Amino acid sequence: MLATSHLHQLGVGDISLASNTLRNGCTEHILIAYQVAGGGGVNIADVTLANHSGSIIAGFVNTADTHLTVTAVDMINITGANLPSLNPHNIHSV
Repeated sequence: MLATSHLHQLGVGDISLASNTLRNGCTEHILIAYQVAGGGGVNIADVTLANHSGSIIAGFVNTADTHLTVTAVDMINITGANLPSLNPHNIHSV
């Protein structure tokens, strides 16, 4: 089980889990917002990380790892928004 909401992108395809672990057989969902090119607003995607490596993945996850299944599904498009306009005061997850 992932026990943090602190994510940091280290580079293209790399995610740091802020010193937490992704146990073998564990599946975690992360909501990620990204700017749509051409002024198309902001999309929020559900990104799923599924560890089937046979061991714990700690701290750093290389999303190109063949023992990790990564899927992403766009959930919503917020028209007219940009990333800097999203903050804890105007976007809530329930």
